[in-house]
Amino acid sequence: MKLTPSMRLRHGGIWAALVVALSLSACGGKEEAPPPAQPSAPVASEPVAATPEVVDESGGEAMVIQPSLVDTLSIDELLVRADEAVKERQLFVPIGESAFEMYLRVVEQEPVQVRARNALSDLFPYAVLYVEQRTAAGDLAESERVLDLMERADSRAPALPRLQRGVDGLRDRVAAEAQREAQRLAAQAAAAAAPAPVSTPTPAPAPTPTPEPVATAPSSTQPQTPATQPESTPVAAVPTPAPVTPPPPQPVTPPPAAAPVAPTVISAVQPRYPPVALRRRVEGSVEVGFTIMPDGSVSNVRVLSSRPNNTFDREAINAMERWRFTPPGRQVESRRVFDFKLSE
Repeated sequence: MKLTPSMRLRHGGIWAALVVALSLSACGGKEEAPPPAQPSAPVASEPVAATPEVVDESGGEAMVIQPSLVDTLSIDELLVRADEAVKERQLFVPIGESAFEMYLRVVEQEPVQVRARNALSDLFPYAVLYVEQRTAAGDLAESERVLDLMERADSRAPALPRLQRGVDGLRDRVAAEAQREAQRLAAQAAAAAAPAPVSTPTPAPAPTPTPEPVATAPSSTQPQTPATQPESTPVAAVPTPAPVTPPPPQPVTPPPAAAPVAPTVISAVQPRYPPVALRRRVEGSVEVGFTIMPDGSVSNVRVLSSRPNNTFDREAINAMERWRFTPPGRQVESRRVFDFKLSE
C-alpha cells in the first residue's frame, strides 16, 4: 500500500511517541524521590538558675510585747517607786519593776536628772556582782538582761568587757549542749526509721550416700561346696543430691539520711514598747526576716511588714539582732512576728 504524505506524518508521530515511551521505561519509569531532609541540630537551651531554698524556721507563734510598769509611769512616779524598790532590796527583779530599771528609764527620758544618775552609779557594783552570780549559775537569760541594762546606763564601764566574755562563754556552752541534745534526738529518730536487717537462711548440708557392702572372696583352703546361691536383691541406686543454691542476698536499704536539725532559740531579747506609741495608745505588729548564721548569730534583719508603718520597726530590729540560736552549720532564712499590745 502506498503511503500518502498525511499517513507518513501520522505514522511518524506514532513512532516518536513509542521511542519516548521506551526510553522512559528503560530509566525505571519513575521520578527520583527527593533526598530526605536532614534533621536540624538541637538548640542548646540556656541553663536555668537554681532557686535557693528558703527554710522557714520561725519557731511558732508571734511574740506578744506588752508595756511594763516602767513604761507607764511619769518621772516623778518612777523616782518614788525606785526609792521604794531600793528599800525592799528589789534592785534588779522583778522585771519591769526593779530599782535599776526605774532609775534608768528616768535618765533615758531626762538625761540631766542628777538624782537618778547618782543612784545608778551606786547600784553599778551590785549589778556587776549580780551578773557574775547569774552567769556562774548558768542563767543565760537573766545575765544578758541585766548586762543590757548596764550597757544602757554606762557603755564605757570598765567591768563590761569582762562580764561580756563571761556571758559569751555561757552562751557557747548552752548552744553546745542544745546542739548535742538535738543531734541525739535526730540519731534516735533515724535509728527508729531504719529497716530491720534481713537474715539470710543457711543452706542445709547435702546428705552423705551410704557405701555399698563389699563381698569377701572365699578362702582357697576350704572345699568348694556347690550350693544354690540365693538370688541377689537389686540395690536401688542412691540419687545424687542436687546442689543447693543459696538464695540471692537481699538488697540492703541504706538508712535514711538524717534531716538537718532546725536551730532553736537559746537567747531571745524582747523588744521595748516605744514610748511614743505608748503615750498615743497605739498597738500594732512587725514581721521581720533575718538570716541565722552557721554559728547561731543573727544578721540581715529587715522588716517584711509592719502595722502601722515605722512605729515599732526600730525596736523590733534592735531586739532581733541580739537573738542567738543553736549553731545550724549553714545559713538559714527565718522570720519572726512581734505583736505590740497594750495591757488590759
